[in-house]
Amino acid sequence: MAEPQQRHNKRIYLLLGVLMAAIMLSSPGRSLNINERALVHAMGIDKHGDSYTVTLQVFKPSGSGADTSVDVSQPNVQTVVCKGRTVSQAIDDGRAQLGREPFLGHLQLICLGRETDLSHPEELFEFATGGGVDLGTELCISNTTAEDIMSTRLSYAETSAEAIGLIIKLGEEYSRTVSCRLIDILSLGDGGSAAIPMLTARETDGKGGQESQGSQSSPEAESTVKLTSTAIMTDGSICRDELTEEEALAVDMLTGRAKKAAIVITLEGSPVSVELENISTHRSLKLENGRLIYHAKIRADIRTDPADKESRQRLIKNTAEEKLASICKSAEEKALRKNGADIFGLCRLIKHSQPKTALAHEGSLDALYPCTDFDTAFQLRPG
Repeated sequence: MAEPQQRHNKRIYLLLGVLMAAIMLSSPGRSLNINERALVHAMGIDKHGDSYTVTLQVFKPSGSGADTSVDVSQPNVQTVVCKGRTVSQAIDDGRAQLGREPFLGHLQLICLGRETDLSHPEELFEFATGGGVDLGTELCISNTTAEDIMSTRLSYAETSAEAIGLIIKLGEEYSRTVSCRLIDILSLGDGGSAAIPMLTARETDGKGGQESQGSQSSPEAESTVKLTSTAIMTDGSICRDELTEEEALAVDMLTGRAKKAAIVITLEGSPVSVELENISTHRSLKLENGRLIYHAKIRADIRTDPADKESRQRLIKNTAEEKLASICKSAEEKALRKNGADIFGLCRLIKHSQPKTALAHEGSLDALYPCTDFDTAFQLRPG
């Protein structure tokens, strides 16, 4: 009889243990309901001296525009400007101002002011590395301050974080800028390089007048946010030089990210738009005669008018290939030669393709950039 009783007691103890574990796991602390959270859709980060200014765009469900998408032209978004010695401390200041817990799990966009120091990304984005923030969150740079972008009241037809995100994604889709996400910056470590979409907040007088930047809004002013260029970041700082739309396309083509795009060529004295589709890139890095050669073979389909003669189609093809070779050279010169920014993934390719060379230059791979030549070959197929 003693043995069945012992088994019975063990089952009771086991059941009690399971119940206790379930209670502990389901109640790690005081849970917050939705009314106690502030849903942050976008964040702007500016560095001013030894402190940070963080601008939060927070969804306000009590506003009259609460049934619509987040729209700063309607009172369903609250813009909160907070300060701190670190970004995390500034977010704590935002918590005190809001009287609610900022919820960053809905964060869609992080905008950085041009003067923001990115030399230690793990410290800058400490608030995101503990979990809860999507590492695929879009990053962009303001050509002035992030507060300008976050505080811009867009026209009634546009939304705030969603509209800016769509502007960037459309630019990335057609390779008018280079995609950059939170994980891309965090994976660089200290001293890396990146290309980041750059935005500008602009205003007009509402009557087709001159545009201005950073000015105070007037009752008739219409505001918009535009993708103006692509910033080059190296060693934690934003370079003075910026990539044009064509140079951003070149970077995407050289790194294999471009899928479709459009360029303008000059044909017989007139501009002609050429659409590129099904873009593919095969790249390799080889050591030849003591120099590293970055080979990129780029193929794409181009749309041509079926009524065009074969000679004209061939002229369009050849002229477009020359134009693409030119903008690739321009992007290489501006980013790598002039600013020492490896936005082409050379460092990763050297480690993967030339491990002995990488080991011999461990800690100083950037010394190999002057010894690296680019060899690009284009094959455009009229269709």
